[in-house]
Amino acid sequence: MVKKTSSCHSKYNRARPAANLIRNNRLYFDNRINSERLRDLFNQYVYVHPDKEIMNEYPYPDELDSLGYAFIEIQKVIRL
Repeated sequence: MVKKTSSCHSKYNRARPAANLIRNNRLYFDNRINSERLRDLFNQYVYVHPDKEIMNEYPYPDELDSLGYAFIEIQKVIRL
């Protein structure tokens, strides 16, 4: 199901919770995911910065942003 949602936080704030869990080995990705695509996703973390001026210098981290939205929705169902 696709759900329309409005943006309520910055990409930095949306990415931070998932990034913290990944960094602390509490969130994993299935090893069947294409490694190149997964590397591209993880590389988008370098674009995420609390300073909007710096964020504007990099390509949009849209896959990372999608993960952030998905993570927000998952947390509504289960506690991570």
